[in-house]
Amino acid sequence: MFSIFFGGIKQIIPDRIIDLQELADYVSSGFNQDLINLIRSKRKSGDVGYKNLKKKLPYITPQCILKKRNLGSPEDISKNICQFSNYIYLDIDSIPLGETLESYKKYIINRYRNQVSLVCYSASMQGLSILVKIKNKVNIENFNQIRDFVIKEIFGDELIDHNASGIGRALYLSNDNEIFVNYSNKIEVPKIYLENNTWVIDHISRGVEYNNIVNYHPTLQPKQRRIYSYKVFMSVLIFETQYETS
Repeated sequence: MFSIFFGGIKQIIPDRIIDLQELADYVSSGFNQDLINLIRSKRKSGDVGYKNLKKKLPYITPQCILKKRNLGSPEDISKNICQFSNYIYLDIDSIPLGETLESYKKYIINRYRNQVSLVCYSASMQGLSILVKIKNKVNIENFNQIRDFVIKEIFGDELIDHNASGIGRALYLSNDNEIFVNYSNKIEVPKIYLENNTWVIDHISRGVEYNNIVNYHPTLQPKQRRIYSYKVFMSVLIFETQYETS
């Protein structure tokens, strides 16, 4: 179940709740097709005005059901989240060299067809929107671990947008008459990822420059990759040793 907002991104009170089937019906039916066609045309021609048009589209919060889309503090999160949807939203904006968006979509569907719940073109036709259903109960405490597991262990070969990581992240209603939907697929996250949570670090949004840093935890897989902002990484390095002397 997802909260849906018909008034565009400035609307923060949801209109109602929809399920995966209703979401798929909206996307495949040509809902808001004229506006979406204009957005895609402007983006394709290099007109950045498409970004403001996109903000007028209806959207859902694919990872949770909300009373109000205001999650700026722990208190707001506790107050405004009714429940988690048990779906993880993944956004892909970077298409591998040699692939078209159409061919890459077919590849994603063919490779992950037994794991994904939904795959469709994004509203601007720049990339792909993916939903993955989780068998475990998702909550505030384990959301980051679960999302991290899905990205690293299931979609480790794909260029997932790490900026689309927030619990209340918006997903604009797109238009795709060849949407892929599977109502039975579920991914179960191993308990070890949820029990050993000391290695998990809150996501730091990627800047222009970034490095892949390798974390190691003896009870997990040998490598757990995580993307850090290069500037943030450099800001915490210590290049001098402090000591006391008489």
